[in-house]
Amino acid sequence: MPSTKRYIEADVLAMAKERIRHTFDIFDHVAVSWSGGKDSTVCLYLVEEIRQERGITTPLHVIFRDEELIPDDVLDFVQKKRLSGIYDFRYYAVAQKSQKYVLGNLADYVQWDPRRPWIRPKPDFAITGDPQKIYHQTEMDAFLAQGVRGRMALILGIRADESITRYKSVMQRKFENYVCASSAPNVRVVKPIYDWTQADIFKYYLDTGKEYCVTYDLQAWNAQPLRVATPLLAESSKTFHKLRTLYPVFYNQIVSMFPDMILQERYSKVLSRDIAAGYPHTWDGLRQFINDRFSPLEAAKIRKHINSAQAIRRNKEAQGDVRGNLGGYPLRHVWRTAFAGSKYMIQPKSKTTKQDLEFEGLA
Repeated sequence: MPSTKRYIEADVLAMAKERIRHTFDIFDHVAVSWSGGKDSTVCLYLVEEIRQERGITTPLHVIFRDEELIPDDVLDFVQKKRLSGIYDFRYYAVAQKSQKYVLGNLADYVQWDPRRPWIRPKPDFAITGDPQKIYHQTEMDAFLAQGVRGRMALILGIRADESITRYKSVMQRKFENYVCASSAPNVRVVKPIYDWTQADIFKYYLDTGKEYCVTYDLQAWNAQPLRVATPLLAESSKTFHKLRTLYPVFYNQIVSMFPDMILQERYSKVLSRDIAAGYPHTWDGLRQFINDRFSPLEAAKIRKHINSAQAIRRNKEAQGDVRGNLGGYPLRHVWRTAFAGSKYMIQPKSKTTKQDLEFEGLA
């Protein structure tokens, strides 16, 4: 069978297994970066399957990074895997820079910050790193690879359909596009399920009967996005109010540490309805809004994507914009995306609404 046809006819499960096999072929050491989430758990099971297929009996290297703001259901699932005794399980809990999103503003905070009380005690079995140091994301791959000899593959449960940035990360090369650079010279990030959808993830669990974290069932019943990320991140904070009904104790712990999240819960919907209050409904007005809302570094990142959106719209309108949707970038749409603190490329909008036209005085 020609190779092209083979790839076209293969399903995402078969392709993921083939990528993992190839990863074992070209790397000296393979580890799974596991969050307890649905995607990385699929990767964990697939790597276990390929190791069994190849007769590898040494314990699988599993890395878990405790980000402090994690509900008990996720921690219980992680502990079950850690205590199973079948893994070389490395549990990390280090002071690391992160961000929280409150009413359109991104602010830094530190996970396991030694200068404030913690949500819960740090596990005594955790690897904590230098107690005097606050780690940055760009330092973590090298830190996680300490003691590993040779080239290391760090397998992540990253899916391209989750964001345009994740999509772009696997579109840079024609071959081995799922093997990506990292901040450490001897580490590569491998994304074997990059082309899976959320439906593929849960079909895998349905077909195999394998266990996943119960928090996803609870989130589904609670009508909220299915994710285990810290609730302070931009995407998660949009549904912060859902945390009160799902994990009320955890919710109270967070707002006791970060009381400004109450403002996010209470006023985010009101503020998002009138995002441009006090600013001209123009591109320059949007840039001024961003300058006023975000730190200089964050504002520069967001302005870059605003400029790109404006340039695409200008070019399409110059060519006639046959779809009549303001080049895919109505100003109201761009404004709302920028308001969410997005540092990523702004995706076009397929249809223009009456509100979009009224926003620019075109209706």
